[in-house]
Amino acid sequence: MSELQDTGVVAVAPPKPRVFSHKNEAGVWPLLKDLGGGLLRWRIWFNFAGEEIRNRFHGSLLGVAWFAVSFLVFVVAIALYFRALQGHDLLYVAFGMAVYQYVVSSIGDGCNVFVSASGWIQGAQLPYSVYIYKSLSRSLLPLLIHLVLCGCMFVYAWYETGVLPGSAAWESLGAFVLLLLNAIWVHYVFGLVNARFRDLQHLVSAITRLLFFTTPILWTYEETGGVRRMIADLNPITHFVQIFRGPLIGDPISDLHWYVAGGITIGGWLLMMIIGGIARDRLPIWLD
Repeated sequence: MSELQDTGVVAVAPPKPRVFSHKNEAGVWPLLKDLGGGLLRWRIWFNFAGEEIRNRFHGSLLGVAWFAVSFLVFVVAIALYFRALQGHDLLYVAFGMAVYQYVVSSIGDGCNVFVSASGWIQGAQLPYSVYIYKSLSRSLLPLLIHLVLCGCMFVYAWYETGVLPGSAAWESLGAFVLLLLNAIWVHYVFGLVNARFRDLQHLVSAITRLLFFTTPILWTYEETGGVRRMIADLNPITHFVQIFRGPLIGDPISDLHWYVAGGITIGGWLLMMIIGGIARDRLPIWLD
């Protein structure tokens, strides 16, 4: 120090890294305000989502119609290969695949939701939830397209069998709400963890490939027992597929599926409050 003073140089502490964020505070209440503040800025994340979709299909002849084409090719091919192309079986595969693809895309997008927006997070004063809602609204488009196609298949099944869903079909709306609520906490938790440990996205990708075979899409849950049923029950996606699809196609739904789906939703939001409340103020540093 004395040598520095003799040369006229003053030693100063290195500056703290400047963190660009929106009210970058730890705690549960700042997290909840972040979620609410993001909702109020719906025009921002809605336009962000639209821009990403346009960029994805820039130069494509079919554009977003590729969501419909790829879904139809898969569903019809699976229905033809594994079972007769009948009304109930076709709906079973179609609704199951629609929900499965949405859940898997939510998990995968959730891992990268903050990493892909690192420039915005470090350079713009926006709630972190804006990037979550952007990702959710972007993944909702293919789900809605898939459900419209499922509706067309439903008309075909009704024409073939003359059977309409009962009043229990409204329960699918509750299942849809649970899907959205779970997508929020999955994005926030997985996004934070993957920002710190980038291996998470690769681990999730490997696991979701296995979950496809343990989800009742290519096989019937009600006709399965033993070890296969136990493995399917350990798969969280199974329960969300069942509570959404069952009421629409008239299959009986065990209360177990609702209990598990509700428990996952509550537990996931509690986990989000714990991890988000502790780690959200460190996110810009992890992305640096």
